[in-house]
Amino acid sequence: MTSTPIQKILIIGAGPIRIGQTGAYDDAACRACEVFKSAGIQTVMVHCDPSALAADADMADRTYLVPLSVEAMTEILLRERPTAIFPSVGGKTALRLAADLAQSGFLKENNIGLLGVTENSLALAHDPAAFFAAAEDQGLSVPKGEIADSIADAASLAEKTGYPVFVRCIEPDLTVRNGIAFNVEELRQLSSSGRLPSDATGRVRIESALSGYLEVEVALLRDAENGVQMVAMAENLDPVGIHSGDSLAVVPPMTIDEPIRHRIASAAVKLAETTGVTGVLHLKFAVSSTSGEILVIAVDSGYSRMTGFLAKAFDLPLAAIHARLSLGISMAHALNGDSRRIATAMTGSTVAVRLPRWEFERFPGESAKLDSRMKSTGAVMGLGDTFLQALSNAERAGAPYPSKGKQLPDLNELDADMLLHRLVSPSPQRLPLIHAALKKGAAADAIAEVTGIAVGWIRLLAERADLEREVTLAGGESFSSEIAQRVAGGGICPVRLASLLSITVDEATDLFARANVTFAARPTAGGEPAHIWTHTPIVGNHSHGAPLGKSVLVVAPASGRIGQSIELDHCCVHAARALKAVGRKVVMTSANPASACGPGDADRTHVVPLTVVDLKAVCQTEIPDGVVLQFGGYKAMTMAEELNAVGFPVLGTAPESTALCQDRMRFSQLLTDLGIPHRQIGTADSPDKAMDLAEAIGYPLMVTARTDLQGRRQTLIMDARMLEQHVMEVEVSTDRPLLLEQFLEYAIEVEADALCDGQAVYVPTVMEHIELAGVHPGDAAVVVPPYSTPPRHIDTITAMIEKIALQLNVKGLLNTRFAVLNDTVYLLEVRPWACRTLPLVSKICNVPMAQRAVEIMLGMTLDEMDLPRRILPHYGIRASVFPFDTFTETDPMLGPRMRSTGQVMAMADVFGMAYFTSQEAAGPALPLGGNVLITVTDADKPSILEPARLFNEMGFGIQATRGTHAFLKKNGIEAQLVKKLGFGRPDLVDGIKTGDVSLVVNTPSGSQSQQDDAYIRKTAIRYRIPDVTTPAAALAAAKGIAARKRGQDALCTLQSYVRAIK
Repeated sequence: MTSTPIQKILIIGAGPIRIGQTGAYDDAACRACEVFKSAGIQTVMVHCDPSALAADADMADRTYLVPLSVEAMTEILLRERPTAIFPSVGGKTALRLAADLAQSGFLKENNIGLLGVTENSLALAHDPAAFFAAAEDQGLSVPKGEIADSIADAASLAEKTGYPVFVRCIEPDLTVRNGIAFNVEELRQLSSSGRLPSDATGRVRIESALSGYLEVEVALLRDAENGVQMVAMAENLDPVGIHSGDSLAVVPPMTIDEPIRHRIASAAVKLAETTGVTGVLHLKFAVSSTSGEILVIAVDSGYSRMTGFLAKAFDLPLAAIHARLSLGISMAHALNGDSRRIATAMTGSTVAVRLPRWEFERFPGESAKLDSRMKSTGAVMGLGDTFLQALSNAERAGAPYPSKGKQLPDLNELDADMLLHRLVSPSPQRLPLIHAALKKGAAADAIAEVTGIAVGWIRLLAERADLEREVTLAGGESFSSEIAQRVAGGGICPVRLASLLSITVDEATDLFARANVTFAARPTAGGEPAHIWTHTPIVGNHSHGAPLGKSVLVVAPASGRIGQSIELDHCCVHAARALKAVGRKVVMTSANPASACGPGDADRTHVVPLTVVDLKAVCQTEIPDGVVLQFGGYKAMTMAEELNAVGFPVLGTAPESTALCQDRMRFSQLLTDLGIPHRQIGTADSPDKAMDLAEAIGYPLMVTARTDLQGRRQTLIMDARMLEQHVMEVEVSTDRPLLLEQFLEYAIEVEADALCDGQAVYVPTVMEHIELAGVHPGDAAVVVPPYSTPPRHIDTITAMIEKIALQLNVKGLLNTRFAVLNDTVYLLEVRPWACRTLPLVSKICNVPMAQRAVEIMLGMTLDEMDLPRRILPHYGIRASVFPFDTFTETDPMLGPRMRSTGQVMAMADVFGMAYFTSQEAAGPALPLGGNVLITVTDADKPSILEPARLFNEMGFGIQATRGTHAFLKKNGIEAQLVKKLGFGRPDLVDGIKTGDVSLVVNTPSGSQSQQDDAYIRKTAIRYRIPDVTTPAAALAAAKGIAARKRGQDALCTLQSYVRAIK
């Protein structure tokens, strides 16, 4: 807390969505802005995520979209001269940045204060050894361990301690890595992050691995006068050693007795005073399941994933309270009457479960094993009166049960011993495996022993397994009121009951109703207004509240995941604003604990799974005038027809048009009828027909199952040999036909978001993908406006959008993708719903697309809006952010399947500068000197000449393998010959490891060298060297570096870019 009167605060945003860095921070930054503005304080926002609501031009007084680096922050701070910086709503990224600025002395030299944190709290958050020492000073116990300053010393300490050991590595950039090492090789791997061992790696703390310890998380509030308010305590199902972000978390604790909870709370209060944090503090403890010993293990200074979960589960305005406390406001005034809501999280009247979601299938080669490194890419939550109810709701939100069938098919065939064997290694399937093992008769003690999960948890889970066995044996005829109440209390809802008894959901609902048990909505916390609602079983027909009246239901994504994250949250919030502006109440559905939508963005948010059954239940409770599905992703759009059929009108585009767009054979015929060029396409129901069809279409081509409407498992087939291999590996039959589509190799992809009211179409801009066709549009870098597509093709694209939008009678949003090849524009895809690019377009063009789409759904026309055709005097570039530093065993080669978790945006007057800055924000930054390693396929060699010449002209050294070297030399470009893998040492990978290479340009070769190419790319990721996998991206990188070497653009705010638009 600064002693100077606060006039201006600079808020450091969280940056792009990464594993562990969620949309909850965006909501926190928005609430902070609101609190500071209401106090008459100027606000400056520093961010780089185009999807962030906090980075909208109307949120802060001044907004900078820049890389979150010390260099960028220093320049902004010198220009803005804020009274203080506020880093505690930006997660670890913002806190590390603040720590760097504080440690360097820059903040003190320029009389800039810290808000919500202190230099001491920042040091404790980034140095586990210092934090443990501070805890011990308070008389608290911590894991026993010693510090090593080199890997050799760490190995000696590990030998003395005895394997397995827990390793905490503190790198010079303040990054902390944790892990369990079972031998010296794993110790070295952890200590060096897979890079060459070096005594300069950083400090390493070696501890005894904690076995048989539960993990407990505590959130509390502290004011400047050391007043402390407990918010909640969560217990993780998995033992210490599994990252808390990958563990099921339950509030309140289920297996820890009251005396231990009291001791944990007392320890948390002591630590709050020690850290000096004002606002929210998040602490982690390890509790021995045998002795009850409590160890302090971690601290998060400020808003966190857990805080966001608590806010959304229990209707707590924690972000606003956090901001008020950071300003020095007392606890009583900061709570502003919300004490009753906070009490709910401690009493257990509502139980909340957070369940992680993993997507290992997107990362081939990566072991689906859980450890101390977080790997989940999203999460869902469930609420209920009991743990089992909340767990059931969370499971259905994450992966709904099928309408028929009792268990996952592969688990039915395993006996109890085989299931126990599969439980030895922690995996994302551990809950279904435990459930199956219990139903097969495995003892709770045996499951606890092999999993390390406390037996108390297993016994709770056994209650549901016993109930399911009882219900299955008894059947529907014996479904009495007593059984119905026990079944409902045990988390068996109509959907699950239908699955167990092989009946319809309606029949299962009738069984409950005849037993006088209904499922009704209720608020999760005390206090008015009640924003967060859940659906729980009750006896009788009691209602907790009347419909809001004059409401519209906005369906948000049920969970966060790759391809469906903060971008759609951004759209939902803007939709809510549009509805409120015309006097409508807003009802929302979401089961995402990390959503950027705050508890108050909607009048009511129902925490339910995204299924037709649950949406019908919400509609029957709220009786909305209409339902908006366009911001809930493709899954939400598939529910339109059933909602219309039961009398709840879906606003916007008719479901028939959506279905037509997703049926690629029918859609192809429509494009043919309209005279719009498109790819050749066909289906085959046998391997022989697939081979014949491929010859007719021509290679290369994309292959996927006919039923895969979203193309999530597309495979690029280059020749007949690859197709022959593919049809041998997948089932091809009349029931499972293959869809084969022409692949437009070396085409430029172009994308556009549009608005349509059924009579007119508005296209604010067109986006060009920097990578050529074949890279998923969610992963490709995007530039606005296009930098190489000719104006005549832009006109053609605009005309095509208008023709198809009017033909489909679109009402609201439309996302379209095109390919430009050999002077022809091909229409690739049409999606009449919100996609990842919508917030990007909204920011760059200053058109609130989601709000305008809602106004169209409510009956307003584009003519009435009078939207201007924008001339953009600047470039905006989106770069994607990938989790390859977590999934180190997968090939980072980009392809047709999306793998990015987040995105960044940079703006500049010239393309090159915008591209360079976007790469710096996404990381790792492009180099300004050194050697470029180029190894490309024969097909890509002509395309690599221009970037190679540019690198050469800028003074970069060029290294190339034999074929590429000969080609470059033949075309007058000097290069150093380097050895391929297996052709002698030192080879090209040795150059990466020794730091001789500063940029890698590697495109995929044939199947024989595919493994070598993957190893090159993975090594570059491990050593934090930029890795470019397409010639188009190499050219963009060369242009970006050239622009940066000519000098930086003047620092500009988003607001200044908006004012410059004509």
